[in-house]
Order: sequence, then C-alpha cells, then structure tokens
Amino acid sequence: MHDLSNKPWSQSRKILFRLVFAYVFLYCFAFPLYFFPYGSTLIHPIGSQLQNLAIWLGQHLFGIVEEIPTAETGSGDTLIYWLLWATKTILALIVTVVWSTLDRKRASYQFLQRVLITYVRYFVALIIFSYGMAKVIPTQFSEPSYTQLMKTYGESSPMNLLWTLMGYSTPYQIFGGIMEVLAAVLLLFRRTVLLGALVMMTVMANVVAMNFAFDVPVKLASSHYLLFSIGLAWIFRRNLIALFFLQKPSQPISLKPIFLQKRAFIVTQIFKTVFLGYFFYSAVSNNLNYQKRIKDGALASPLSGVYHVQLKPMANDSLDYEKASTSIKRLIFDNYRPERLTVAFEDDSKIRYLAEYDEEKQLIKAVLPSDSTNRMELTYRFDEEGRLYLKGTYKEDSLALELNRIEIDSLLLVKKKFQWISPVPFNR
Repeated sequence: MHDLSNKPWSQSRKILFRLVFAYVFLYCFAFPLYFFPYGSTLIHPIGSQLQNLAIWLGQHLFGIVEEIPTAETGSGDTLIYWLLWATKTILALIVTVVWSTLDRKRASYQFLQRVLITYVRYFVALIIFSYGMAKVIPTQFSEPSYTQLMKTYGESSPMNLLWTLMGYSTPYQIFGGIMEVLAAVLLLFRRTVLLGALVMMTVMANVVAMNFAFDVPVKLASSHYLLFSIGLAWIFRRNLIALFFLQKPSQPISLKPIFLQKRAFIVTQIFKTVFLGYFFYSAVSNNLNYQKRIKDGALASPLSGVYHVQLKPMANDSLDYEKASTSIKRLIFDNYRPERLTVAFEDDSKIRYLAEYDEEKQLIKAVLPSDSTNRMELTYRFDEEGRLYLKGTYKEDSLALELNRIEIDSLLLVKKKFQWISPVPFNR
C-alpha cells in the first residue's frame, strides 16, 4: 500500500493544483459555515461583496445593460448565479497567477492536497446526503397535488412533468435517495472514498442528465457535484486502469488525514463525530417533521379539494342559486400549497390566485399576483351532503356558486395500483 506521492511535483502539476485549489474553495465559498449558528451572518458581508463584483463584471465585461436581479427565486441557474460562477473562475485564475509567482520554489503541496481532498469529499457528501434524505423520507417530490392532477400534459412544464413522475413513484424516489445517501456516507470515510466516488459519479450522472433533459434549474450546481466526484475518482485512476483495462494488480492508495499528529487527529475525529451526528440528526428530523405536516394536512387549505360548479347565479346579479351560464367551471384548492387557488373556466383556461383563509369567519380572500384588481372575497359553507357554497364578490361583481366535490380517488392515476400479474400492457 502506498500513499499519494511524496516526490517533488513538476511545475505544471503545481500550477494545476493551485488553480484547482483556488477554484474549489471559491466555488464552495461559505461551506460548511452555513451549517453553524450565525455562520450565514458571518459570511454575508463577503458574499455581498462577491455579488457586487459579479454585477460589476456583468455590466463592464459581459456588456449586460439591463438590471441584474439578485432576489432568491429557488432557481440555481439565474443570471446572478452564472455571473458569480464566472467571477469566481476569474478570481481563481488571478489567485493562481499570484500564487505561482510568489511560491515558485515549493517542492509540493502535500498538506494542502490533503485539505483539498477532504474538503471536496465533505462538500459533495453533505449536500447530496441532504438531497438523498429528502427522498428516503419522501418530501422533495410530493405525490401529485390536486392542482397537478387536474392539469393536462400540455399545460405542464418539463420540470413539472419530472416532479410529477418522481412524486407519483414513491418507491423509485426512495431508491434514488438510498443511492445518494449511500454514496455520501461512503465519501465520509477515507477507506471507502473510491467506492463512494464511483457510486456518486453514477448517481450524479443520472441527476445531471435529468436536470438538463427536463430543464431543472440546478444545472450549474449538479454539474459541479458530478465534476467533483470525477475528481475524487481521478485520484485512483491508475488503480482503475489496471483493474478494468490492463487486468493487472496495483498498489492501493492510502488517503491520509489532514493532520498527521496523533493529538490533532484525535481532536478532528471528535469534531467530525459531533458535527456529523448533529448534521444527520437535523437532516432526518427536519424531513420527518415536514412529512408529518403533510400527512396531518397542516399544509392544506380548509377547502382542500377539487370542486365542480353545479349551480350559478343568474346574469341579473341576483344571488339566488339557479341554473345559468357562467364562465367558471371548476375551483381547485391545492392540498400541498394552501395559498394556491386555481380557477378553471369553460374555455379550459386557468388562472392561479394567491389565496388566504379566515377559518373563523369562513372567508376566502384571493388575488391575482400580477393584477391586484383581479381579486375575490367569498364566504364559504358546506351543507350536510358536502356541497360547497360560495358567496361574495369576484372582480367587483357579485358571485354565488354551488359546487360538488370531485372524488380524486376515481382518477386513473390515483386508483391504478401496482400488480404482479398484468394480462396486457396498461398504457393509457
């Protein structure tokens, strides 16, 4: 068994190492500080300056004339994120040049190499463990919501189609999560880094392919997780070539800890145990709590369900329930996002409103986010047979509706279950 070479490095290898080291630490900036209390507060000033520099480069280097949005939207592929990536890449090149100029005589970077390998291992492992646990305890992809079940394929975005697929197939979601958790755990131990890197490469290749194929806006981040996994496997390239292509034995590589002194090693192991224990507990408990909230209906609106309009008011604006024509055909109160109220019309068009509820007054207030004048304020009640009655104003006109709940369990996607014996392919 041998460890990574202690021989003097070539000039090209030293320059490449400086570039990789600078790039990794700049790209992963703030990790793992944001896992600690007040960590985000400490790094915020630096992050703000990096963002300002990215905006300046976008305007002066890349010629962007329009305003560059910086608000968080849930997307990891916004313009500011790409500009931050470009900024960090440029900074890494500058650091490499300065570092290479000032530190030309150093023979190698054994200590920093151990730091870099350990840092990358933990960066990929902890992030992917979080993603994996959100699949093992299925919370990342919820079962198709009422809003989703009432949409057509043509109304779905590519990402929404993928989310529906993953949410519907809970066993597949859990399987994917198990593979992510397995790869992450293997990366946390030096003896299993190679196996962890190979499993992680396989898992992340599939994730990256789905992100690009379905336009999921975490392409930048997921590509880096894959790239870093390949980098970890690259350490063992000679072993892999000997095994898979030359069919020859090779000396195993021993990855050393960052600190070789016994006392420092013990301290780091204690810190590792405490930190990982806290991290694992937080990841598991947070997902379990979120799953419980979903099952308990805490995320659903008091009217959660899909309702079809049966009786509507006459066109003379009376609030008597009579058979008449109105453009509203269906109301969808989402079961996972209580603020989502979708109104479906007779021409099959849909409008999604932002809703809030006062259960004590049995009152709904909803507004179209893009048009504050398009709003509704309705009281609601149920009769003994479960019919829903709404009265109030919609777009400043009086509105009164009687609605019947649609039984979601009657939908094919909901009622069709797994079966071992299938007489014919059931592909509708």
